[in-house]
Amino acid sequence: MRNSRIFLKRVAISLSALLLISAVTLAQVTVTLPNVNLKVGTTQQIPITVGDLTGKGVVAFQTTVTYDKTILKITGISTTGTLSAAFSGTPTFNADTANGKITVVAAGTSALSSSGPLIYLTASLVGKGTSALTFSSFQFNEGTPAVTLTNGQVVVPSLSLKVSDYTGVNAVNSAISIPVVVDDITGQKVLSYQFTVTYDKTKINLTNATTTGTISSSMGTPTVNSATPGQLTVVAAGSAVLTGSGTLVILTGTVVGSGVSTVDFTSAQFNEGTPGVAGVSGTISINATLKPSITKKMSDTTIAENQALSFTYLATDPQGGALTFSGNGLPSGAALTAAGVLTWTPSYTQSGVYSFYVVATNPGALKDSVAQKVTVTNVSRKPVFNFRVPATTTVISRNVATKFAVSATDPDGGSLVWNWLVNGVSEQSGTDSTFTRTFTDPHGTAKVVTAIFSKAGGLKDSTVWNFTITPVEQIVVPTEFALQQNYPNPFNPTTTISYSIPNEAPVTFEVYNVLGVKIRTLMAGQTKSAGSYMITWDGKNDAGVNMSSGIYLYRVRAGSFVASKKMTLLK
Repeated sequence: MRNSRIFLKRVAISLSALLLISAVTLAQVTVTLPNVNLKVGTTQQIPITVGDLTGKGVVAFQTTVTYDKTILKITGISTTGTLSAAFSGTPTFNADTANGKITVVAAGTSALSSSGPLIYLTASLVGKGTSALTFSSFQFNEGTPAVTLTNGQVVVPSLSLKVSDYTGVNAVNSAISIPVVVDDITGQKVLSYQFTVTYDKTKINLTNATTTGTISSSMGTPTVNSATPGQLTVVAAGSAVLTGSGTLVILTGTVVGSGVSTVDFTSAQFNEGTPGVAGVSGTISINATLKPSITKKMSDTTIAENQALSFTYLATDPQGGALTFSGNGLPSGAALTAAGVLTWTPSYTQSGVYSFYVVATNPGALKDSVAQKVTVTNVSRKPVFNFRVPATTTVISRNVATKFAVSATDPDGGSLVWNWLVNGVSEQSGTDSTFTRTFTDPHGTAKVVTAIFSKAGGLKDSTVWNFTITPVEQIVVPTEFALQQNYPNPFNPTTTISYSIPNEAPVTFEVYNVLGVKIRTLMAGQTKSAGSYMITWDGKNDAGVNMSSGIYLYRVRAGSFVASKKMTLLK
């Protein structure tokens, strides 16, 4: 009868899982790698872009992207200006440039929302040609929500025209010059060129071009067409073959307003199409205002772990524009509002010296910044009691060995010392968290067993059993299999898990990562008698290597009983 109930329960769980999978399939999130033209010898940020994550419960993701290592090398990541910047910790990555792939794993405590760049891949362009950007894997959480993946590519042309990036403070209606540079065209028999670029007409207005002082100066004044707002076409030809590399032509115009404009090629051609050439975009940043000034900053400050810090910065803008504050290199957990309010309560693992910058930005993107230093002093915390075995007792059998055990941890990661007392008299002291005693006292004798667990420095806690001696052995045997949630959770560096078995059985206890790969075997088929037990994981794999922050699964198998739960390692 009991087996029938278990079977029906498993069927119900399976049906629920199928319904959940169907619902998730209908709410897939798009994840996209871009198609971009880039210039050899430069370092660029390549975005992984996602659709709207609002309400999807995304608190973690992991992905592996492959590429052609002869064209580019992806050496790192950046979360600046991305959705992943909301995670409290820095994502981990493995940049395997030798094999042309990078793996990124990120997790946080708050769900991501909105759409846009999830993370940037930092790429160095080392060769010319075309490299596919391919997702070999991508997963949110443990597979939910589902994703629709779109791969991309990086094109590094053999010959490229590149609009030079520009950042400057310019008055409205003042002149601006933007060089267009070319790779070495010696021996390519280039006698003419033409191209069309587009730009943001609210930021700049390009109206002409000049070859003076460029490698195409022999072609004289180019022909231009600027009739369409936000677009400029340049055509130049001559009788002498062009040689060398550098500035091919200079685009000229005026400043219209503050902000950023990308200048993109819609077409580019040498001669009648040979040799082939590709256009690479440039970024023009214009600021027509004066630099703001931070007028109130925080002095060098010292606080303790878990002590709240709050400070409000002030700044002025000469043109009276609204200022926005931001932080550069803020400590983990610190926040700086756009209005300039800094708040931070360091955790108990954040002692040390922290240096960062506070930046004030005006509407024209001009900035002022100040360096800040906060020293966080260490706070030692008392040990934390988790649980004990037996949990409660009022009687202990006479002439029967009784085992007492305590699970406790040092929240600061240190080791503990246990002192075991019987009726106030110390009988055992050391690192053993268990104490076994056979009581021979007469029936009805009152006893008190005390476990005092302490750490270096003297901070301590304790737990006490009060009971009487009885001639009848009273052993509480579990009536069913049970697997408890680990404690503490999240944890660093160790956590303790308790389980119960109602009868003797071989027990296997294993730890897996979120990909389902077994990383640690804590117990392998060891026969255990009926009772309640505790087991500890130190956050390492079978090779003794510390695992990174993330979500892990632990699974116990005792005879036909199998159960698993999640736990979080947070460093």
